[in-house]
Amino acid sequence: MIDYFNIETTLWHEPLKNPQRTLYNSYKTEREFNGAFGFVRDGGAKSHAGLDIFADINTPCYACLDGKVVGYIAEVKD
Repeated sequence: MIDYFNIETTLWHEPLKNPQRTLYNSYKTEREFNGAFGFVRDGGAKSHAGLDIFADINTPCYACLDGKVVGYIAEVKD
C-alpha cells in the first residue's frame, strides 16, 4: 500500500470494508486524479482538505482516523 498521507498504518482504518482504487469518479469518466490532501488541484493553486469516498447509497462508511467531521457533501449524479 502506498502511504500518500504519511500516516502510520497502525493508526489508519479503511473507510469502507472492501476499498478499491479506481480512475472512475463522480464525473463518470476516466480521469487520472486522486483525493490527496494539500495543494494538489489546479496546478497547486487550490487546496484539497478532505478524503473523497465513492460508494453506493447506504454503504457503511467508517472514520479513517480520530478526529472531527467538519463537513460533507453528498452528491448523486446520474
